[in-house]
Amino acid sequence: MNSLSFVLFIVANLFLSAHNLRILVYSPKLGHSHINFNGKIADILVKAGHDVTFLAPEIGDVKLTNGTKLAKIISIKPHPEVSEEYSKMPALLNPWVLKDDIKSAYVMFTTLSDMFYNSCEHLLNQEEITKQLRDSKFDVMIAEYFSSCPMGLVEYYNIPSLIITSAMTMNDVLYPLIGLNFPSSYVPGSFMPFNEEMSYKERIINTIQYGSLSFYLQGILFKRYEKLFYKKGNIKYYDGLKRVGAVFINTVPWVDFPFPTTTKVHFIGGSAIPVANKLSKKWDDLLSMKKTNILISFGSVAEAHKMPDKYKKGIIETMKNFSDITFIWKYEKGEETLPLEISENVILSKWIPQVDLLADKRIKIFITHGGMNSITEALAIGKVTIAIPVFGDQIRNAKMIERLNVSVSLNKKNLEDSVLLSEKIEYLLNNYDIYSKNAERQKNLMKDRPFKADETLIKMTEFIGKHGPIPEMSLYSENMNFFIFYNLDIYIPLLFILISMFVASILILKFIFKRLFFNNENVKKIKNE
Repeated sequence: MNSLSFVLFIVANLFLSAHNLRILVYSPKLGHSHINFNGKIADILVKAGHDVTFLAPEIGDVKLTNGTKLAKIISIKPHPEVSEEYSKMPALLNPWVLKDDIKSAYVMFTTLSDMFYNSCEHLLNQEEITKQLRDSKFDVMIAEYFSSCPMGLVEYYNIPSLIITSAMTMNDVLYPLIGLNFPSSYVPGSFMPFNEEMSYKERIINTIQYGSLSFYLQGILFKRYEKLFYKKGNIKYYDGLKRVGAVFINTVPWVDFPFPTTTKVHFIGGSAIPVANKLSKKWDDLLSMKKTNILISFGSVAEAHKMPDKYKKGIIETMKNFSDITFIWKYEKGEETLPLEISENVILSKWIPQVDLLADKRIKIFITHGGMNSITEALAIGKVTIAIPVFGDQIRNAKMIERLNVSVSLNKKNLEDSVLLSEKIEYLLNNYDIYSKNAERQKNLMKDRPFKADETLIKMTEFIGKHGPIPEMSLYSENMNFFIFYNLDIYIPLLFILISMFVASILILKFIFKRLFFNNENVKKIKNE
């Protein structure tokens, strides 16, 4: 290396070291899609030249990827009690048999809340890791809002700023944290199976679920975390809320149901989509067997082999009805685990190059569970879909893309009836020109979006990492109590005045009527006399 090159090398490194950030990404190992989403964020920031540490506390003994390929990883073994509870979770054992009733949702939510609380306490007890993280002097912390732990951790580790992420849409409970009112009259909750135009009954359910969830979190759960962090080091938990500088959500504005937002909310949907590669000869040959191909994949959590046999039978019988179509089905076990023999037009595969297949025009329809990453991939590529949600936010996602006229949805319970699934496929094939045109439009919108997801992610992280949480962007409503926020201190007195005026008017009219009636009676008496 000559002297000039050496000088340029030193200057470049000095420049980078002066501008790179120390970033902590907190991502509990709950599910593949969530940890992969946060891992992708970490990798994008590493490529942008930043020093990223990926803190991934394990919740249970289920094997999950680390999510990130480039960041430094700190993994923490789970607390034995939490691990045992996690292994009993119905959503992990088999999400296909989860019930859709309110009681099941409540049990699952409260169980998860307790697990996250205990996991958070377990993390705080890791003294060596705590010292390591505090000594790292991070500029910004990025954390998905799974639990309420991050709001305390940002204070506990003495990190100036916090960026909240969501691998789903804008989580209902985030609205009040950034000074917004959740509009339950026209925005479906994160796990609600509704459209934006809801019936009276649906609006009641949507409002009650949000009110109950908000009360539980702010009235009960936050107070538990407040006591926990105060006990661990006199940490003021609610001060962590003031360090929130941005919210990154895994969707895009025209795909999601429109909702009120602030300058703190940023759409980074599509940042985790890998680049499509050329198909191998094996897959290319399979797609060339017939003119029309349909891809079936239910993701990494709701594995197809775990579904009840009656659902498998319905799918197999449906595929037999379309002998002129090749079905590629991501099925994680051998053919012997199926209740019926499959027809010749069905290809089973334990693994598929999903993005590569979707990018091929010979795939006409994508049958999916409706996970946010899968539907974003389909939209970015311009693919028509059938969404069969299994659990969680997938139910809302299915309604979300159905609204765009690029998809139709089917309740998972209806899989046992092959006629219903066959009708959905037949409908899309008969109306393919309309749906594919809409899908192509979504593809172009994604391609021409004014602010690329990766660019938004990098620029906003750097902005907040350099300047702090930017309190100037915080709505003043964050500091308001319930009565002032909703102007109840105005409406209640005004209502009282209006009621008083109404009552007074009635009394005055009654008095006048009596006087007139009394005078008329007196006049009659005088005339009679």
